Amino acid sequence: MKDLVSIIVPIYNAEKYIIPCISSIQRQTYLNLEIIFINDGSTDNSLNICQQLQLQDKRIKIINQENKGASIARLEGIKQAKGKYLAFVDSDDIIEPDYIELLLTAIEKHQTLIAACNMIKHYENESPSITKNENTRILDEEELHKRFFNYDFWGFPGKLYHKNVFKGIYFPKATINEDYVVMVQLFDKYKQIAYLDFPLYHYLIHHNESLSNTRLSLKMMDEWINKYWCYKFYQKKGSKWLSYAEAQAAESCCKLINAIGNNNEFHTFKKEMQTFLKQNFFSLLLNPHLIKGIKCIMIYRLFQ
Repeated sequence: MKDLVSIIVPIYNAEKYIIPCISSIQRQTYLNLEIIFINDGSTDNSLNICQQLQLQDKRIKIINQENKGASIARLEGIKQAKGKYLAFVDSDDIIEPDYIELLLTAIEKHQTLIAACNMIKHYENESPSITKNENTRILDEEELHKRFFNYDFWGFPGKLYHKNVFKGIYFPKATINEDYVVMVQLFDKYKQIAYLDFPLYHYLIHHNESLSNTRLSLKMMDEWINKYWCYKFYQKKGSKWLSYAEAQAAESCCKLINAIGNNNEFHTFKKEMQTFLKQNFFSLLLNPHLIKGIKCIMIYRLFQ
């Protein structure tokens, strides 16, 4: 009997996108699946769609909860999952038919607890061609972390995990960069992963997405909270990756301080970020992972 794989899908008001997502999961060549939908307090027709699909596919399990955000929804999915391995798919994305099969084969081949593939980003009405091969390899600690701090492998999707890797892992309630917090812990603990150097996960861009929807909000401050948590995590461990985390925290500080301006609603957060930049000023000036432009913004914001 092949190992059971649980695919966890957090859902919040995803009625426009959820059917293509679910269809791509149901078409998997690996059949021994448990499909878990975490309905995170949706107010649209998402739950009804899931319930109708559940009548047709007994592999589907639905968990309802009040709206708590994707991070807590995933954590609930992990608690409820019966699979030996776990995968996460966002409700507005799709996966290749052999997504699970190829990731699991890579884990078994390289005897790792995590496997990752590339992700391809495109508009929902596009169908880019993908070239696949059988070559897989190990990403060691050095390459894994350098790519991670270059914004690779940040999210839950695009990977297959042995369920046990999540034991003792902290899941933040925050809703921006919450993936980053979990991946920092996982890659610190499991220093190599199996890697497929081609895309199997489709990150879909929807035509109604707009940069104008980035109005400043308290939710946006989660980025700072999570980046600072990771900085302190590495600092406590005396990790050689501390300077990378420091640089990313500083980038978020400069971006958010610039966005806040003189808005008093976010004064406390602004003061926290300014304190971080001041306390680490000389270290940041010498930090090779912080680009010159960010250093200039930092100096300007601290001494204007």
